[in-house]
Amino acid sequence: MSTKGKSKLMKLIFLLVFCASMYSSNLKAQIIYDHTEFNFTSHQELWRHVIWLQYYETSVSTIFNLSDNNKLKIYGSAFWVNGQSIANNIQGISNIEANRGFEILESWVQFESNSTFSLKFGVLDLNAQFDHIESADFFINPSQGIGPDLSNTGLYGPSIFPYTSLGIEVNFAKKNWELKSGIYDSNSRIIRKMYPEPNYKLNLDEGILFVSEYSNKHKNIESTFGGWASTHNNNHKYPIGEPPLGFGIDLNKFSSGIYAHLYSNYKNIDWYLRVGYSNSNTELISKYIGGGIIYKLKDTSSLGVSFGSAGFSKLYKSIFDYRVQNSKHPYEHVIELSFKTLESRFSTQPNLQYIINSKGYKNRNLLFYGIRVTIEI
Repeated sequence: MSTKGKSKLMKLIFLLVFCASMYSSNLKAQIIYDHTEFNFTSHQELWRHVIWLQYYETSVSTIFNLSDNNKLKIYGSAFWVNGQSIANNIQGISNIEANRGFEILESWVQFESNSTFSLKFGVLDLNAQFDHIESADFFINPSQGIGPDLSNTGLYGPSIFPYTSLGIEVNFAKKNWELKSGIYDSNSRIIRKMYPEPNYKLNLDEGILFVSEYSNKHKNIESTFGGWASTHNNNHKYPIGEPPLGFGIDLNKFSSGIYAHLYSNYKNIDWYLRVGYSNSNTELISKYIGGGIIYKLKDTSSLGVSFGSAGFSKLYKSIFDYRVQNSKHPYEHVIELSFKTLESRFSTQPNLQYIINSKGYKNRNLLFYGIRVTIEI
């Protein structure tokens, strides 16, 4: 099937999801006007850096009850983003930065048995299942949502927002533990500027990404251990000087990494830690440590602070040596302070982020102010 044909097939799947939802007695559909944000920086020319980001997401889903506690779920979601960018660092500033346009985020079918086993296939967001800490969704910086050691792997990153791709996920769950694995197209849908149609395929021609994760929960503490392996077979499609960020250097090699989470929620305090490590010869970020703490006030407000430190790899240093050669600590650090108020389906979140050694430039520190407004319908 041609790439154009696969694009039409994905659109048809999303349409079928919507139609199935309309005729299901287990309808669970929602329309979300979500994440409208603007940020500006106090770094030098303040008012020339005012940026407004808009993000709209809608999703539909339906569940069919089968015999013997088995269920079949069909789900689809799509989003539109205005496409502005405020990233002046490796870890980014906002988790809704993307190229302007309308895209399918997810479109899949899932079989679930007795709430202990599930099998899912379709266009999948890897981060919905893997390397995801629920409490970390409170923060706006992208590296709190998924570690940069994993989010930068492959030619255009793994199958995550905004470029998801075909994949298969298997999940086993018991009372206190969960084991899940997934296989995804290593080259997620690539930028329209290079290819006019999305790239939906799952084979070994351009590489695959395999990820597996084990979680265990004891009382108020949960620990997670994950590992991934990826092949980047670009076949010289991306010459030096053109996207992606890795410029095609060393991307035909096998790559791998590991990560771990430690999470706790006790009374009105949530906290978490994350560490990650990846192949320094094939990835841009080889080491990462991050964490956050969230204090829930007695009303509907929450106050949180987080940090993320990304260590530049041998590959990054070989490409951008002029940035990091004079730095004794080749890390980029991001500190975020957020305060969120929630009233029914409306929330506001003033946000402050401070970046140290942005992109590896020693003593290049940036300060960002912002506010996020979210409306859910």
